[in-house]
Amino acid sequence: MAYNLLSADVWEELPSDPIDGAFKLIEILESEYYDRTNGWSYEGIRISVGYLRTYLQEHEDCFGSIENVAQGLSPMSEFFSLEKIRIGTMLARDRIKKKKSQLESGLMVSLDEGGKVYIRDLIGKIRSAIDGLDINSHRKQDFIEKLNAFSSEIEKEFSSVERLGHLWLAATRGLARGAENLGPVVELIGKIRKVFSKAQDQAESRLAVGSERRQALPSPESIDSPIDQP
Repeated sequence: MAYNLLSADVWEELPSDPIDGAFKLIEILESEYYDRTNGWSYEGIRISVGYLRTYLQEHEDCFGSIENVAQGLSPMSEFFSLEKIRIGTMLARDRIKKKKSQLESGLMVSLDEGGKVYIRDLIGKIRSAIDGLDINSHRKQDFIEKLNAFSSEIEKEFSSVERLGHLWLAATRGLARGAENLGPVVELIGKIRKVFSKAQDQAESRLAVGSERRQALPSPESIDSPIDQP
């Protein structure tokens, strides 16, 4: 079976982050060269390993040095599988680290189920209010798109504050431009902001308590070894 090589567009469209880029490349290589029924062919795995090794070597500062791979279907398949697992693990850890950083900086919040139920109800009221507004159709559509984006955001484990900010700005700018009928919408969004603010305060309190506990732990040097005790 003849395989086509990857186009230049594929490389240009890979994520700029090396870990994201490597994982995306693996998905592309499996899509292009892996047979779901018969598994890897020698030529398919040879091309895939060549592309993957080249990418990893170009980002050696992130992935470390990559050893040569013995020619043969089995060793090349094993290399590809192990690298897929390694990169997947790196990606998961990187995302956890980013989420933790965003939580600590207040860019994301973790909403409990009660908060989500309350916000879903407010979103329904906002949607009904927008549907009944007599405003420019383009502005209404833009507002609905921002509301839909925010609605999807609160269903995630960690919700972005930025999406709420976009919704708030759209409403307050419309109000400032004379759309007085947006007043009730602004009020409803204000209630959502209070829920987010409370979640941020709770996260900051948990982080502060965790920091205090870590600081309260005695240093290893101050703990007497049981062996030294009479």
